[in-house]
Amino acid sequence: MKTSTLKKSLLDYAIKGSLSSRFRRENPNLNALSEIQAYNENIAKQRKTLQKGIQKLEKELDSIKQQKQESKEQKEQKKEVKENLKKQIKELEKQRQNLKTIQILEPPHYESSSRHSEGAQRTTEESKIQESKEILKDISGLSPQYDALSPHYDNSTFTPPFSIPPTWVWVRLGDICEINPRNNIDDALEISFIPMALIADNFQNKFDYEIKKWKEVKQGFTHLQNNSVIFAKITPCFQNGKSAILRNLKNGYGAGTTELIVLLPKESLMVEYVFYIINTALFVKSGAKTFKGTAGQQRIDIDFVKNFPIPLPPLKEQEFLAKKLDELVSLATDFDNTKEELKRIEKRIEKRIEKSLLKLAIEGGLSTAFRQTHSHLNTLDEIQAYNENIAKQRKTLQKELKSLESTFKQEKDKEAKKQINQELKELKTKIAKLQSITPLFPNDTNSSPLKQNFTQGLNNILTLDDKNTNSKKVENYNFQTFSPPFSIPPTWVWVRLGDICEIFTGDSINAQRKEKEFTNIKNGLNYIGTKDINSDTNIHYENGIKIPPQMQVEFKIARKNSSLLCLEGGSAGKKIGFLEQDVCFGNKLCCFDTFFANKKFIFYFLQNPHFIKKFNENIIGIIGGVSKENVKNFYIALPPLEEQAHIVALLDKLFMLSKGLRVS
Repeated sequence: MKTSTLKKSLLDYAIKGSLSSRFRRENPNLNALSEIQAYNENIAKQRKTLQKGIQKLEKELDSIKQQKQESKEQKEQKKEVKENLKKQIKELEKQRQNLKTIQILEPPHYESSSRHSEGAQRTTEESKIQESKEILKDISGLSPQYDALSPHYDNSTFTPPFSIPPTWVWVRLGDICEINPRNNIDDALEISFIPMALIADNFQNKFDYEIKKWKEVKQGFTHLQNNSVIFAKITPCFQNGKSAILRNLKNGYGAGTTELIVLLPKESLMVEYVFYIINTALFVKSGAKTFKGTAGQQRIDIDFVKNFPIPLPPLKEQEFLAKKLDELVSLATDFDNTKEELKRIEKRIEKRIEKSLLKLAIEGGLSTAFRQTHSHLNTLDEIQAYNENIAKQRKTLQKELKSLESTFKQEKDKEAKKQINQELKELKTKIAKLQSITPLFPNDTNSSPLKQNFTQGLNNILTLDDKNTNSKKVENYNFQTFSPPFSIPPTWVWVRLGDICEIFTGDSINAQRKEKEFTNIKNGLNYIGTKDINSDTNIHYENGIKIPPQMQVEFKIARKNSSLLCLEGGSAGKKIGFLEQDVCFGNKLCCFDTFFANKKFIFYFLQNPHFIKKFNENIIGIIGGVSKENVKNFYIALPPLEEQAHIVALLDKLFMLSKGLRVS
């Protein structure tokens, strides 16, 4: 079970009463209905006191109005007194409005409900409810002038989402919490400012803040105060559990992003219980159904929050549940942290294993047994055969080129000459790509039979070329010697990467043009940028950008089964991917499309420690990167083609096995 799922299950047990069954057996006298009745009685008394105060002030105001005005000075004094009295009455009325009783929600068929199955208990519960109704009746009858402000018992029935213990009651969240309360504090006071980015997700109950003066943030932001609960109202932050209990705010107050809802619990509710309620699956799923607004800017309906029914336990049971949930959620979090640490350790170990396997692969250690049973295979022989074939192809194309050049000279029609000229360019490009492979020989093999045999073979191949096609004898080849970084099997050969791969960078897209021409395209090639290649070599193809067929001529195309490597910026040499489809790609990426090597062998070669070390040694510039021309000159130890395929199959299998053993 995932840790997030475990936490949700714990909350589900808690709000249904399953987590505190033993507590109720040990505390049978606790009852949420009695506590609500006591709370409502206290509210009634406070409202009566405020009502008397209002009536007294109103009489005083009427008395002043009836007095005859004498002098101008007395008139001004009376005016000031009247304004002051009106202000006091308004303040008392506001206080009275805020003193609202808690309404209890009755499930249908309340009298026959299972939670009141015992006759004595049902009678007691019904008696308490009737008393609560009488109290509310008394409150509303204080003065006809204020009947509109008095709450009434909610006689409307509702269907509860689940059963609760008989000592609990259903109430609306808006009845037991003040929603989005306002602060009335000094402008110069320093307070805490909380943007969305500083609130942790997954109901970790963590947040950070910046210090600001109240006058800077009192308008245009959400007002905050200690001992309240905040949660995000906008998607996806709402579903991700961005929420917290506010404590230790600077001077007890704060402000935050407008995308928050604030809940300030009343006396009959613990702030911790509210926090756990708004993180239950029931609240989150129900809230998501009320989303309003455009895609990406959807928010939950505030009326949903006010009217959301919650199961309310007695205060002592709330305290018990909060403490128990704190312990269990803390254990779940510790477990999650331990699991994540194991994953990090495992990933480090996996990376070390992968590096070791890649190192073994490119040095020949992974295919020792293969060579013992395939001793007839030799890369040098394959290169000589390849070079001979290249020479034949080049000779054929050179003849075509001569013939086409002759036709071009004789042609008189301008349009025909234009067409022939285009064919000449394409033919020359083909010939330019037909380059033979020249092995690199270590310093100690200058006069070895290996080099002598290759030199003789290459001379024979070169004689196939016409003298007029700039062919050159082997003595004109630059057989550069070098010091290899490691020893390789005798059947392998060192070559330059550019000799066996076509290496080219992509094309960038102007942001404005991308918006107009390359989004919402149904048919076309996906466009891949650096951000679309993950650090684990996975490629995100569906990023919303496609190049339509008629515009693909403007872009380089990386073919399926070729490799992309980032050459520039912070991801240079780190981001690499193996393509599963043809794509167009960005200018910071470089494509490696092989013509004399196994395509996936090159993909693995680009990840090996020797290549990465060489790449990092060649990074230059402020942005940081390596040119494709430089990369072309990197050397690679090349096995015979069959051995390359064998190495790729082994690495595929070993990497798949290592990923299959990861901690889930």
